[in-house]
Amino acid sequence: MDNDLKKLEAYLEYSFSNIGLLNQALRHPSYTNENPESGDSNQRMEFIGDALLGSFIALELYKTHPGHSEGHLTGMRSRIVSGKALANVARDLKLDQQLLLGQGAKAGAANKTDSTLAAVLEAVIGAVFLDNGYEVARRVTLNIFKTELLSLANRSNIKDLKSELQELLHALGKDGPKYQLINTKGPDHQRTFTIAVIVNGAILGEGHGGRKLEAEEQAAQQAIANLTK
Repeated sequence: MDNDLKKLEAYLEYSFSNIGLLNQALRHPSYTNENPESGDSNQRMEFIGDALLGSFIALELYKTHPGHSEGHLTGMRSRIVSGKALANVARDLKLDQQLLLGQGAKAGAANKTDSTLAAVLEAVIGAVFLDNGYEVARRVTLNIFKTELLSLANRSNIKDLKSELQELLHALGKDGPKYQLINTKGPDHQRTFTIAVIVNGAILGEGHGGRKLEAEEQAAQQAIANLTK
């Protein structure tokens, strides 16, 4: 378990002063119910992390998108902190592989559900805050979500590039896009993915990134450029 926690710290780019806080953040209530001697579950940390995450993202969007209305900023924040989006980030951090579950929850594959993964990610953010305070937790959180924040940086609306490509292909009477992983390089905590977007059997674009979403968005952007030349 210690090696797993070290790997998680590498993904987070943060080393805990009290590693027990990170351990607690990974303890699902089902685990502590079956193993009461293990300590508290991550539910209280999730409560803190949920509140902090919303405030960190809201403040960052406010600072980086000065011309956007309240409604627009709310939509952008919702896209980043939706349960599905949080679950995808949790999977990128391999939290699904490190979450401590009770036997019943494990048999039910609770580590694969979006709600469970979103909750453990929020708990990890709460653990960083408890370990080192608001400013460090903010920095770690913004680093975790840097891909999602960058993908919004130059948008005039909250529609993502993959959706834009889908709509463009529909308007052109073409089949929907398929995203194919071409290559993966680097160690687990510094992976670079190469993904191609394929339409009607032809590659229209390729993208690279530390997350599959980032690579897919780059591929979609290239495909849009090729289709609109």
